[in-house]
Amino acid sequence: MNEHVQQTSHGVLIAVVIGVAAALTLTLSVALARSRRRPENRHGVSTEAQARLRGSERLLREARQAMDREVRAVEDLRRRLRGEVHYGVLVQKHHESHQLGAAWHDHTRRAERTRRRVSAGLARVRERKRALARTRDRSSGTRRAAVVVELRRTQALIDTIYGALSSLDQEIDRGRRSRGEINQQTALLRNHIRDHCGDKGRQWFLRLEKRKRAKAISR
Repeated sequence: MNEHVQQTSHGVLIAVVIGVAAALTLTLSVALARSRRRPENRHGVSTEAQARLRGSERLLREARQAMDREVRAVEDLRRRLRGEVHYGVLVQKHHESHQLGAAWHDHTRRAERTRRRVSAGLARVRERKRALARTRDRSSGTRRAAVVVELRRTQALIDTIYGALSSLDQEIDRGRRSRGEINQQTALLRNHIRDHCGDKGRQWFLRLEKRKRAKAISR
C-alpha cells in the first residue's frame, strides 16, 4: 500500500515537473518571438517613417542642386545680357529663380514636420529601451538573454534613426546656404533689370516693389 502511494506521488511529481517545463518553454518562446519583432512597429518609428526621412532628404538635395545651378545661370545672364531687348528673358529668369527658392522652402517645411513626428517616435523608443534595461537588470537566465536581444535591436533602431535625422539636418543646413546665395543673385538680377532694361525694366521694378509692400502689410 505504501509502495503504491509512493509510486503514485512520484508519478504526480513527474507530471508537475513536465508541466512546469512545458510552461517555461512556452514563456521563453513567446519572449523570443517578441524580441524578434521589429521594435519600430511598436513605437511609431516604422520603416515607412524612415523612408519618409530619406525621401525628404532626397527632395531637399534635388532642390538645393537646382538652386546651385540657377545661381550660376543668373550670374552668366547678368554678365551677358543688357538692354531692353533682353527684358523678357531676364524677367523670366528672375521668376524662375524665385520659384526655385520657394520650392526649397516648401520642401523644408514638410521635412521639418516629418522630423518632428519621427523624433516623437524616437523618444518612445528610447523610453522603451530604458524599460528593457530595467527588466534586464531584474532578470536572469533565459529571460535575461531574451531581453538583451531586444535591447540590441532597439539600440540598432535608435542608431539608424539618429543617423537619418542627422543626415537630414545637414542637408537642410546646406540648403539654407544655397537659398541665401540664390536670394542674393535674384536681388542682383532684379536691380540689373531695373538699371539695364530701360523703361520696361524700371516699371517692372516699381510694380515688384509695390507688390512686396502690399504683401508685407497684409501679413
